[in-house]
Amino acid sequence: MTTFRDSGERSNFETGAVRDLAADKGRFDLLPADAVRQLARVMETGCLKYGDRNWERGIPIRRYVDSALRHIFCVLAGQEDEPHLPMAAWNLMCAIQTEIWVRQGKLPSTLRDEWPFRIRLLETGDVEAFECSQQAGGGGDRNEPVAGPAETSDKPQKNRTVCQRCGGRKVGKNAI
Repeated sequence: MTTFRDSGERSNFETGAVRDLAADKGRFDLLPADAVRQLARVMETGCLKYGDRNWERGIPIRRYVDSALRHIFCVLAGQEDEPHLPMAAWNLMCAIQTEIWVRQGKLPSTLRDEWPFRIRLLETGDVEAFECSQQAGGGGDRNEPVAGPAETSDKPQKNRTVCQRCGGRKVGKNAI
């Protein structure tokens, strides 16, 4: 029998339907389809050159970051001989996935050895929702966090979460 993960918390819909909350699962519905399609095209080109799933065998994170930076500098230099921005994004995506697989023990930690910097990934609970102070219906609507500008100051700023509607801020370690 298949068991589904369950947070124990529910969303209730006006139709009477009930569903597990979507919190901490990612917002796949907000991914830009055209940009993802560009990544898929880069993947397709790489498969033709190196074979399907070659990158999954393990490439050092340093090589991905080096390649991404090289492509970004090509964009900054105005070079249009290759799709440099999608190729940079593809390399960063593979660096992130490699880091995840190293942490999970699916790839050897030596793939990270040449990379001297610590990589912080989003973990469950890193993004918080908050109550809006200017709710639409007068009852404290729940709003999704949105990265926003901090006050202008010479002091270093903490990460801030800003409501799209009221501009209210939440300051904290989990703000994006």
